[in-house]
Amino acid sequence: MKHKSYESSYATKQVICASLKKLMAQKPLEKITISEIMDDCGMVRQHFYYHFEDIYDLVRWMFQEEAVSLLKRQEGALLWQEGLLQLFQYLQEKITPMTWEDID
Repeated sequence: MKHKSYESSYATKQVICASLKKLMAQKPLEKITISEIMDDCGMVRQHFYYHFEDIYDLVRWMFQEEAVSLLKRQEGALLWQEGLLQLFQYLQEKITPMTWEDID
């Protein structure tokens, strides 16, 4: 049962993350509200706070998941230095509309 609950929680986080990405394509992060994110994914606002502390916690989780995914795809194929370089290039492309202060 615990495993199923984790999968459900992870899937919910992915849906919330997808809504954030969709909204970030339309406007800057500082203009996006939690209510907009949750309306977009068809969930109530309280579900957001079950999974994340605030919007910046969601952004941190999103980049962590994408970084791990990127490194896993390159596992064994690259030296670790090349993998990190690709990760930094990816982050640079994705963070362009935001500043590091937004993530902290």
